[in-house]
Amino acid sequence: MRWVFLLLVLLASAPTAEHFRRAGALAGRQKWAEAEREYLAGLALAPDSFDAQNNLGVIYFQQGKYDRAAAAFSKAVKLRPANAEFAFNLGLTLFRLSQTEKALPYLVVGADSREHAQDAHFVAGLCHFHARRWPDAVRELDASLQSGKKDPEVLYLLVKAHKLAGHREQGIRVFSQLASTYPDSAFVHQLLGEAYDLTQDVRQSETEFLGAIRAAPSQPDLHLALGYIYWKERQYGLAVEMFQQELRINPHSAGSYYFLGVIALQQDDPGRALELFRNAQQSDPAYDEVQLGLGQAYTKLGRYEDAENSLRKSVQVFPQRVESHYWLGQVLLRIGKTEKGRAELALVKQLQSAERERARVVFAQGNTGR
Repeated sequence: MRWVFLLLVLLASAPTAEHFRRAGALAGRQKWAEAEREYLAGLALAPDSFDAQNNLGVIYFQQGKYDRAAAAFSKAVKLRPANAEFAFNLGLTLFRLSQTEKALPYLVVGADSREHAQDAHFVAGLCHFHARRWPDAVRELDASLQSGKKDPEVLYLLVKAHKLAGHREQGIRVFSQLASTYPDSAFVHQLLGEAYDLTQDVRQSETEFLGAIRAAPSQPDLHLALGYIYWKERQYGLAVEMFQQELRINPHSAGSYYFLGVIALQQDDPGRALELFRNAQQSDPAYDEVQLGLGQAYTKLGRYEDAENSLRKSVQVFPQRVESHYWLGQVLLRIGKTEKGRAELALVKQLQSAERERARVVFAQGNTGR
C-alpha cells in the first residue's frame, strides 16, 4: 500500500490541503492517531477526496483496524471504481477480515495494478484455496508466480492445489521447482513428510517433519502434522507432546484440540475429551470433524440427545463416513428409536461394502502401474 499526498495538496482548498499535508507528514513518522485526526478533519471539508479516503484506510490497516480500513477503502472504491490500487487495498482488507468471497472481485480489479498484481493473484489464490476451488486456486497462484512472486509458500500452496485438483504431473513439476530453489525450506520438508505419510513410510515421514521443525520451529501446522503421525502409530505420549507444542505456537489450532480430544476418549476420559472438542469448535466453528468427537463424548457421558444432535450434524457434512452413521445408529437404539437406528446400521454395512469396492479398484489400478 502506498500514499498519495502531493495530488491531494495540489487539488484541495487551502485549509483542506493543510490538513492533508500535516496528515502525510505524521503518517510518514508513523504517528497514526494524529494522522487519522488530520485526515478526518480534511475529509470533513472535502468528503469526495478519494485519495484521502484511501490514505485513511492505509492508516487504519497499519494499526490492524481492518473494519475501519474496509470502510475507508470502500468509499475510495465507490468514488473511483476502476482504480486498481484502491480495489486491491479493499480486497486485501476484506481477506484479513475473513470475508474471502467479498474480497475476490476487488482482487480481480487489483490484479491490474502493476505494483500489486503478484499479491492480488496470491491472495485471490488463498481465497479459492479456502473455498476448496482447486482449479481456481491453481490459476491464481500460478498467475502470482508469473507476475514475479517467488516466495516458497506460493510454490508450496501451488503443489497442494495441483494435488487436490488431481494434477499429479503438474504438482511434481512445481515441487521440483520448490525443492531446487529452496532445498532447506520447511515447506519442502513438509511436502515430503506428507508424501511419505501417504505411502506409509512412517520413519522417513517423521524424519522429514523433524527437519521441517528444525528449519522453522515456529511455523504453524508442523507439530500438528507430526503429532498426527505419532497418533496413527499409537505413540500417544509423543502425539500429545506435539499437539500441545502446536497449541503453544498457534493457540487456535482446532486440529490439535481435536486430536487431544480423540486421545482423551481413547484413554476413557470423555469429560476431558468434551472440553477439548469444544475448544476445537470455538477455535474454528467451521471445523466440522469435531461433530463426531462431540457425539462420541456425549454418548459416553450418557447425554444421548446432545449426542444425537452432534452425530446428525456429522452425517450431514460427511455422509460417507462410516463411524458417524455407526455411532448415530447406536445412540438411536439406546433412546428407543429402534427403526431409525437399524436403518443407520444397515447403511453402515452398505458404506463398508462400497468402501471395499473402491479400495479393490484403487489397488487394481496401482498393480497395473496406472
